[in-house]
Amino acid sequence: MIWPDSRHYPIELRLPVLWGHMDAMGHVNNTVYFRFFESARVEYMAQMGLFARQGEDEVVPILASTRCDYKVPLVYPDEVVVGARTVKVGRTSFTQEYAIWSTAKNALAAQGEGIIVCIETKSGKPIAVPDDVRAAIERVDKSALTVALDRA
Repeated sequence: MIWPDSRHYPIELRLPVLWGHMDAMGHVNNTVYFRFFESARVEYMAQMGLFARQGEDEVVPILASTRCDYKVPLVYPDEVVVGARTVKVGRTSFTQEYAIWSTAKNALAAQGEGIIVCIETKSGKPIAVPDDVRAAIERVDKSALTVALDRA
C-alpha cells in the first residue's frame, strides 16, 4: 500500500466494510472506525509477541485514550486498509497512529491515535515501559521502514 503522505505502517490490514457497519444516516457508524483501529492495534501487539506471553507478564499494555479524525465517509460496499505504527515511546506509555484508507474511493477516510499505557497487574498503576517492549516496538516499526525503503 502506498499512503498518500509517504507514511509507512508496519501493520496494514485489509478489512471489508459490511452492511451491518452502516447506520441510519447511510454511512459507516463512527464506532466502527475505532473497531478498525482496534484490529490494527491488536495485530501490532501480536507482531510484538505480547500475546505469546499472555498471563505470564506482570506488566500489561492498556488503551488509555483514543481519538479519530474523520476525513471521508465510508459506505458499503468497500474494503479498507487500516495502518498502525508507533510514533512515540514515553516513560510509561507509547503513542500509536492509525489510518484508514478507502479502496473504493481511493482516499484517506480517517486518521487517529491511541495512547497505550503499561500497567503493573498487581497494583493497577502505570509502570515504565519495559526494555523488551521498547525493543519489540522498534523491531516492528523498523521492519516497516526497511520494507518501505526497499520499495522506493
